[in-house]
Amino acid sequence: MVKRGMLLGLLLLVMTFLGGCSDSLELDDSAHVLSVAIDRGEEKTYRYTFQMPILLGEGLGNGEARFRSLTLEADNILDAFESANHADARNMNFAHLNFFVVSEELARAGDMPGLIASCAYLAELREEALVVVARGSAQDFLKGFENEKESNLERLQENLIQGAANSSIIPSATIADLLEYFTDGRGDCVVALGSVNESVSSPATGEGEEASEEAFSQSAMDDPVGEISREGGLGSDLRGATLFSDGKMVEILGPGETKFLLMARGEFSHTRYVVPDPSGEGTVTLNLTKRAQPSIQVDLEEDGARCRITVFLRGRVVDQTNFVNMDDDAVFEAVTLAAESELNRRMEEVRIKALAAGSDAFNLSRWASRRYLSFAAYEKDGVKDAIRNGQVEVRVEFQMVKQDPYRR
Repeated sequence: MVKRGMLLGLLLLVMTFLGGCSDSLELDDSAHVLSVAIDRGEEKTYRYTFQMPILLGEGLGNGEARFRSLTLEADNILDAFESANHADARNMNFAHLNFFVVSEELARAGDMPGLIASCAYLAELREEALVVVARGSAQDFLKGFENEKESNLERLQENLIQGAANSSIIPSATIADLLEYFTDGRGDCVVALGSVNESVSSPATGEGEEASEEAFSQSAMDDPVGEISREGGLGSDLRGATLFSDGKMVEILGPGETKFLLMARGEFSHTRYVVPDPSGEGTVTLNLTKRAQPSIQVDLEEDGARCRITVFLRGRVVDQTNFVNMDDDAVFEAVTLAAESELNRRMEEVRIKALAAGSDAFNLSRWASRRYLSFAAYEKDGVKDAIRNGQVEVRVEFQMVKQDPYRR
């Protein structure tokens, strides 16, 4: 009996080493999708584009493309994924997804909630992927990352997302974030804006400069100096934000405006900012950081809500065009007051633009919902409409740090 048991155990052990899981996949069996782009279809509702890198060992020769795309049309994302698996020899793997890109046309038409909701049925899809609204074609936005100089498409996209988020020129809304916004009905989301950089393929010359300037230059809301030029870089880039109202895209913010919106939403970390110096002939560059989360107060009244947001910022001088003695108390006070005045002026412009679009871009209704024990009570009081029809005040409280102006 003992020998029989030992023999059976040995047999099972050998079978374990010789056998394999029936559903296991080798690396070469998977197509790692890094980006999904969705545009309006011609024959079916949507056109889907799946962007994948070509892994080493797949017969890649010198000078050959290191990425490939698969484009097809389908009525929904589930059919698209199923069709992609049939069209490609490898199994689609979405565990490394970086971008979920939707065209501006679809976002303005109100298709975004349905597209995001369908992602909940795909367990393998990475919900931390950044959601992007692309100006023009979402497919063209993905193509902007494809050039012969880029050998690691995944690393390129990850660095782009991280760099744009760190500089506070885009919101970092993911698929998981939008699933929450679109399903619970509290507040309006803000989504990163992506554009094709026309200056890469056709350098700006007077008349044509205006076309690409809206998304890629600093725009009227941005700092006049102190920003690194992005011309001649990638074919696509992330700069700015899109505002939504009840699931529809209603407005676009430039990168400078986005910085101020993220300050008020508490999603800002640091940035460089330029203000006039006391003489009015030069500028002072500040390194702005968040010194505390914004203070938010929402009072619901019969004629609407009274909302107040206080943004707490700290700054230090890191550069000057004309030397000013920051050790002089009078100069220090003048620069501090000028900076606070300029920051509040820019914040007011963003506030007016967001409210005019009918978007709860400052996330006030979501914040106000914390006082309710049930969503039914929240809806009964009409919090979202009360905030949209009410008054919103946003103020910046600025604190200057006295420090050597040339210390970085």
